[in-house]
Amino acid sequence: MRLFLNPESKGYLQGLASEFGESSNSIRVELNRFDKAGLIVSEQEGRKKMYRANRRHPMFDDVQRIIRKYVGIDQMVDHIAARMGNLDRIYIEGNIALGIQSQTIEVLLIGEEIDKEYTNQLIAKCERLIEKRISYLFIDVKDAETYLSRKDPNAILLVWNRIIN
Repeated sequence: MRLFLNPESKGYLQGLASEFGESSNSIRVELNRFDKAGLIVSEQEGRKKMYRANRRHPMFDDVQRIIRKYVGIDQMVDHIAARMGNLDRIYIEGNIALGIQSQTIEVLLIGEEIDKEYTNQLIAKCERLIEKRISYLFIDVKDAETYLSRKDPNAILLVWNRIIN
């Protein structure tokens, strides 16, 4: 799931096995299936075989959309972004951005003059809708690049951008 949720991330067999609490053999079987289908690609980095999502696969966008819906990101973004006029970007941070299942979605909201009381109401409604806890942080646009530059790029995922959407 991590490889498709955040296609910038990579993983190796033992790391994925410990991350998901599964045997390396069961992870190997699944990686081989995804590799055979062309959904992931692998490359050697030193002694480790690293896997990542194949963005060029014709089903990549569909798989990513399904995973985002499963996690609840799509509903959360639609619910929040559609109702906040001064929002610039929305990022997902932490475990979900890493593709690790979590009952809490960590959200970074970047914008100007955001009505925090109204946002609190939207977040509460959204939590009921997706049945997950949402923790969030507001950052002003002028402070965003400094904040983002300090983050692990694998642990932060842009999910909405006013310019793109």
